[in-house]
Amino acid sequence: MNYYEILGVAPTATEEEIRSAYIALCKDLHPDKLGDLNENLRKLAEEQLKLVNQAYETLKDKELRAKYDEELRTQKAGNDQGISHGNQATSPTLDDLLASAILDEGFQIFIQEEEALWQNFLGQLKRIRRKYGIPESSNPSVNLFPDDLGMKFFRIFSLIFSGLIGMALAMILFGVVAGVVAFIVAFAINVFLFPLGNLVILLYFYVFLPLLVLVYFGIILTGIFTDDTVTEETRRQREKTQAIFSQSIHVYWQQTEDFGANFRAYKFFTNLYPSDYVNEVREARKKLSNQIRELTGKRKEKIQHFKNLSPSHLTSEYVSGLSSCERLLLLKALQQKAEEAQQEQQNEEFANFLRAAGAIVLLGILFGGGGGF
Repeated sequence: MNYYEILGVAPTATEEEIRSAYIALCKDLHPDKLGDLNENLRKLAEEQLKLVNQAYETLKDKELRAKYDEELRTQKAGNDQGISHGNQATSPTLDDLLASAILDEGFQIFIQEEEALWQNFLGQLKRIRRKYGIPESSNPSVNLFPDDLGMKFFRIFSLIFSGLIGMALAMILFGVVAGVVAFIVAFAINVFLFPLGNLVILLYFYVFLPLLVLVYFGIILTGIFTDDTVTEETRRQREKTQAIFSQSIHVYWQQTEDFGANFRAYKFFTNLYPSDYVNEVREARKKLSNQIRELTGKRKEKIQHFKNLSPSHLTSEYVSGLSSCERLLLLKALQQKAEEAQQEQQNEEFANFLRAAGAIVLLGILFGGGGGF
């Protein structure tokens, strides 16, 4: 990023335009304007303010600006010819270090790591089926979640118990809120028109409450017959927060960890299997889940490490020392960090700060990066 880009002006900008841009940026980056931002973002603003001052000191002086413009032209000519000034290799920029090809390489490595776990798990299931003489089901989910008689009863009992408890809580909540409202309305109407007051009470007990029960059981049935297909939005969210990339792992994680996963219809209506077989499959599934948690746990620790780094560390030299996988996790960290910062203060002043601090450029790299990450 050259001095003109730092100030947000064109190379043909007048002295007055440069001065106005400089004053506006200084206001946005002033400590009094940043409020209660976290320490990392404050340091990022401080680093950017240094660059803003450096850019202005150069561009406000006619001689220094002319010399700088000549250096830019020389550098551009060298880049067009594939060489840099002084016949030395051009130092890579963040755009180069976080290019789509590099991020995609890291993405593919993560996929391979997860697929290796998945294929090992499938091989283990195959050996267990062979041990007990159980044929492979055409429904892959049945192979992952076989039930014996006790497990089947447990699923049904858990569903009924959860349904009753949930319905009771919903009715109590509805009764507290709607009951008070209905009583007040009925009392008010009774003062003026007695028959309508009775009508409100009848509607509450004979229409609203039954409707609540029907809606509640409708939600339960919708959950039971919901497909385990992972939506694009869910996949992207898990990639960002949990660093899970393989589609197979996405589906498996939803089948095991999703709220209400025990109550899917296909798990209720599958055949019964020997308890020893069910237990071994369950242990294999538990082992895979632990391996996934361990794998993604390390990635999330790395993401947190990058989030805690001072902005001054995020230089081209630092990023060049990272592997393609680490660079992908760095982008995840920057994305989370920017979103958290934007949630703290959603206003124009903060948007100006992000723009001045360079976060908009980083997010542009992020959302335009490899693999649609």
